[in-house]
Amino acid sequence: MRYHKVIRFMWCRLALLTGLLATLSACEHKELYMIDSNLVRVRVDFNYDKLDRKPTAMRVLFYPLNADKTTGRPYMFDINGTGGYVNVPEGDFRVLAYNVDNENIIEVSDDNFDSFQLTTSSNAVDVDYNANGTSSRMRTLFGENLPKAEGEQEFLLYDEPDYTCRCRCDSFHVNPSATDLAITTRNDNSDLVSGKNENGGLTLVAEEAFYTLEFDVKGIEGLSRASYVRATVSGVAASLYMSSGLPSSESGMVSFACKVDAASGLVHGSVRLWGYQPEEVDDVRQFLNIYVWASSGNYYFTNDVTRQLTEATEQRSRGTSFTFNVEAILDLTQGSVGDSGFQPSVGDWSSERRSIYM
Repeated sequence: MRYHKVIRFMWCRLALLTGLLATLSACEHKELYMIDSNLVRVRVDFNYDKLDRKPTAMRVLFYPLNADKTTGRPYMFDINGTGGYVNVPEGDFRVLAYNVDNENIIEVSDDNFDSFQLTTSSNAVDVDYNANGTSSRMRTLFGENLPKAEGEQEFLLYDEPDYTCRCRCDSFHVNPSATDLAITTRNDNSDLVSGKNENGGLTLVAEEAFYTLEFDVKGIEGLSRASYVRATVSGVAASLYMSSGLPSSESGMVSFACKVDAASGLVHGSVRLWGYQPEEVDDVRQFLNIYVWASSGNYYFTNDVTRQLTEATEQRSRGTSFTFNVEAILDLTQGSVGDSGFQPSVGDWSSERRSIYM
């Protein structure tokens, strides 16, 4: 009797296990078939001829193109900067790409090709308000109350963007066969032209996504006393539209450190910017503020640079640098040692020595 019970128990367990395996096998087979039957293996390569350096990693976004020309949620892939393969469904796509070998770039996306943006982290600027509700001329940055220019607005403080490049392709058709991939190129003012490579895949042309503002400050007496120099540029774009390469209408302020060359009496500043909206568009002006911490006290120099930035960006394409010479009137030998208050100074752009170059 015991022997028959054992046999019956083993047969029950075997039947149960066989049924379970059959169920799992059927489900798994159906899921794999659905995935494999809809995807095409596509080779993506990059052309970095317009860049100063080659990225080590890129993010590629394939946006499905609907019949009404709208786009759907993108298929996103992170691949090596030298290129790689991705699996996408058959159909028509619009494609964006940017480098992800950076630390502070943040995506702003609602799954729309035209509105996809890149930005950086931001922090609120503390503003002191007077009894009548108007803001005072002090802001708190770097643990200090810093003055701002007359007429300068208050903005969120954004991190300077890391090195960023962008790619775009307006129309890319994926056929079931990877050897029969067709692509429609674009050639407009941005000169971002993508084409079919030897393997029948997609080659994306990259360009730098930012401007570089550089300046040299001259005329500071006693520069050897300076322990730290920092600058801010206000009224600049808080983010960048990746599809068009245009700055967003939201303005912010970027802070960055400057280099001091006491031997030559120069302060050099360099900062990457997404760009800015012209004054006639949003009625915002751009200001450059330079703050100097010195043994004899703290000093600042400020100037409205709206005209200079407009002239520079009209003459240079995105990704190139423009440099100004600035004549400041600062004397670090004057003032009381240990003074923590910022002493204002006046100055102007040196028009006869100002240069704009690549």
